Amino acid sequence: MSEILVRNLVKTFGETNVIDDVTFTVPRGEILVILGASGCGKTTTLRCLAGLEKPTSGEIVIDGKPMFGRNIDVPPENRGLGMVFQSYALWPHKTVFGNVSYGLGNLSTEEKRSKVRDALALVGLSGTEDRFPSTLSGGQQQRIALARSAAARPKVMLLDEPLSNLDAKLRETMRSELRTLINELGMTAIYITHDQSEAMALADQVIFMRNGKIEQKASPREIYNRPRTRAVAEFIGSATFLDGRLLSSNGVGSEVDLGGFTLRSTSTLERAAERAVVAIRPERVKLSQDASGGGIIGKVRSQVFLGEATEYEIEVHGIQLVSKSRVELSAGQPVGVSIAPDDVILLPA
Repeated sequence: MSEILVRNLVKTFGETNVIDDVTFTVPRGEILVILGASGCGKTTTLRCLAGLEKPTSGEIVIDGKPMFGRNIDVPPENRGLGMVFQSYALWPHKTVFGNVSYGLGNLSTEEKRSKVRDALALVGLSGTEDRFPSTLSGGQQQRIALARSAAARPKVMLLDEPLSNLDAKLRETMRSELRTLINELGMTAIYITHDQSEAMALADQVIFMRNGKIEQKASPREIYNRPRTRAVAEFIGSATFLDGRLLSSNGVGSEVDLGGFTLRSTSTLERAAERAVVAIRPERVKLSQDASGGGIIGKVRSQVFLGEATEYEIEVHGIQLVSKSRVELSAGQPVGVSIAPDDVILLPA
């Protein structure tokens, strides 16, 4: 297993910094997911790590060995990395054996066969050595791409949106298998995606990138529950955003006036501010059929049945809240609303 260190990485195209002073570390054996919208710089960052793009400046160190820096630029084939692409990048005229053994260099045929067998067993495709990619499903082709990268047992795996071409159900299955595979091989991995569900399921740490910069780096749980900016909160999960007036903010927490009712939060703002934005995840808005408890009273405006829960739009003092709840309510019905201080996300206005 290898540690990855990226320090002050910059990549410029023309006058635009596609990567703008990016610094992060991936500890040995961890999976880092870089998340963000198209054009945020995540794939360019991965390509710089792989040696497929030359950074404008900065440093890349893998397993204590400099890969890029002042007067250093190690070729891709000498970086000891495995890479899985979005498009699978399989040779259509080669069999599965030919594709998986492609990066095994000058090993003997028997050694290659042994490594290919082991790699195919890892991804659950033993016995497919003589088949061609065109005879395999999308999920099987992606497994072959994974087996090809795993065959050489690299210390670091780079994955560029490898599941984006699969249907939703298969993607869900594959991301679970992928995490198991990476852990079994004892690799350090960097995974690129724009899908926040993949990020939550796969990552030990998540980086959210925007405009070439890192906006937040945290565990999946922290980045969901404690986003630092509205951009992070909007991209990762869904939330209702409300503009409010900050009544107090100290070491204990904060109180925000939302016009007609107030909410308490265990979050604080770093500097004194008069205005604030409150973000509330739908599943954290608790509803009760008993609207006489003396708390916040709302009215059901609309509902959409989702299977595992019902999504309600609740009006509270002219403000619209969204709640996902298993409580059965009817349109127009008064409803008790409660939101715990830990569930009130406070963001700068």
